[in-house]
Amino acid sequence: ESGGYQSQRDTVSAEVARALAPLAVPPSARGRSERRTLHVLDAGTGEGAFLGDVASTLSHDRRFAGVGLDLVGTDISKLAVKLAAKKYAMPAGAMRFAVALSNRLPFPDGSLDCVVSVLAPVPAKEFARVLRPGGALVVARPGPLHLQGVKALIYRDVAPQVAADVSELPPATRVVTNCSQHTFCGEQAAQLFKMTPFYWKAPAELQDLVCSGHKEFTTTVDFVVSTYRF
Repeated sequence: ESGGYQSQRDTVSAEVARALAPLAVPPSARGRSERRTLHVLDAGTGEGAFLGDVASTLSHDRRFAGVGLDLVGTDISKLAVKLAAKKYAMPAGAMRFAVALSNRLPFPDGSLDCVVSVLAPVPAKEFARVLRPGGALVVARPGPLHLQGVKALIYRDVAPQVAADVSELPPATRVVTNCSQHTFCGEQAAQLFKMTPFYWKAPAELQDLVCSGHKEFTTTVDFVVSTYRF
């Protein structure tokens, strides 16, 4: 789960809603509006926290009143998918989870309105394949100060996060940032520490100290959320 990331989760959900709003009520040939179903994929969903927030945001947004929602989360972890499906069970199959690789998605060409990728790989060609014309890709990447406090537990000199390579993507139509500071302790500190790559680089003593709930730390959580149109 993404405990301590709630502000960033809210930002991602808001950006997905903003990206989907123009697609919610497309004009018909007769000049009227017709409702439709929006198909959204969270690629690399983990245990589904961000997709669950997207579902809640869209269901409470009047712009999507009466719009059908088909929300799917994929991940390579069978355990994560199982946990997500159990936690976010929704009526009528509106929210589903499946085990899949992000670079080999089980969707037809041009079948999705929006793909979401949060702190996960971004196979641009595969995402472009599954998105419909005019569809949106919403990508949340770590900002330069992301998890500086966690890094400081291990390294004496902490360097900023290296910017991601976006050369295979079209120019972003919108970019927002969300950087906040949080103190983690107990189980929340252990969960965050174990879901980062820094856990595996930490000395065994530090791993035990944090995971036993006896080490608290303060760190920045820094997201850069970009929207791309295809």
